[in-house]
Amino acid sequence: MIEVKNLIAVSGVGGVLKIVVARKDGVIAEDVTTGSKNYYPQRSHTFSPFEAISVYTTTEAVSLAEVFGLMLEKSEATQIPSEKSDNKTLRAYFFEILPEHDVDKVHISDIKKIIKWFNFMKSNDLLKEPIAKQEENLTEETPTSDLNTEKVEEEASALSAVDEKSVTEETTSKNP
Repeated sequence: MIEVKNLIAVSGVGGVLKIVVARKDGVIAEDVTTGSKNYYPQRSHTFSPFEAISVYTTTEAVSLAEVFGLMLEKSEATQIPSEKSDNKTLRAYFFEILPEHDVDKVHISDIKKIIKWFNFMKSNDLLKEPIAKQEENLTEETPTSDLNTEKVEEEASALSAVDEKSVTEETTSKNP
């Protein structure tokens, strides 16, 4: 899954922005291409946080991050069409990426936005896995030592013995 935390689309502003500070009356966001920071008031703009966007499927909604991940995986084998391509080409591409998407709920305009955002993020090197996921992959390869397991078990048994003792003391102090 691709990291999309703090990334937003703002109505009336092209591209993808990164949230710097969220305020109750708006957002200070940074343009990822220029690095310039601007204030966008809530009364003038609509914000679409990427981590809140999902794509409807016939079974359950799929997060935008997962869709970006699928697009990235298949970008080597399948050419990504331009967001200005005809509707049949866009729909056919989206069926290759996410075959179970709901045709009635996922409009061509949605597909165009997703492709536009993906291309923007790819050209600005924003398509990265979360750090936790990268660390998880590393820990899967590293074997755990038996010494650490024994130490954890000893600590757990010591804690349970202390808990049992305190419960026993509380019970005896309540019963005179």
